[in-house]
Amino acid sequence: MKLSKEKQQQVIAVLIGAVLVIVALYLLVITGQQAKIAKLDKELGDVQNVLARAERDIKDEKIKLQMLAEATNQLAELEKDLMPSNQVYSTFITLFQQFRSQHGTRIDIVEIGRDRPAPLGMLGKFPYGTAVFTVRGFAHYHDFGRFLADFETQFPFMRVRQFTLSAGALETAASEKLSFEMEIVALVKPNL
Repeated sequence: MKLSKEKQQQVIAVLIGAVLVIVALYLLVITGQQAKIAKLDKELGDVQNVLARAERDIKDEKIKLQMLAEATNQLAELEKDLMPSNQVYSTFITLFQQFRSQHGTRIDIVEIGRDRPAPLGMLGKFPYGTAVFTVRGFAHYHDFGRFLADFETQFPFMRVRQFTLSAGALETAASEKLSFEMEIVALVKPNL
């Protein structure tokens, strides 16, 4: 079937119009929708990343809370060995005499000085106090060394800060013994 020239031009014009409408619809509607879909995909990915990070943080927080609880329990157990702040001197005397009795009569304690508070000097807001005790006595060299080593091993919260050794009094029967004076620094529980 042969169309007249005028009909051919009308069909071509309708086809061109249809193609233009399709292109216009594609450019205006579909491209805009694709851009919105791409933007929503990006936002969805960002939200999924935030959600994954939040889930990881929640899991980490649970682990950290569990670690904190364990550390708090360990600290409470360790604090049981610290001297109470209201009974520092009597607690030290009791602990020291019990320890000294393990070494028999090899260590002669002449004097245990009253405690005096001392700054720790290493951490600004350290939550524990310190007390310094001066202990004087006599002992044989090896017995004193063993006593000192055992003391610092058995009491991890007490340290001998300084000590002096000198030959024992020559006019006494303990002339072969050394006289010693040592300062013992002990951590003290804080006042709550």
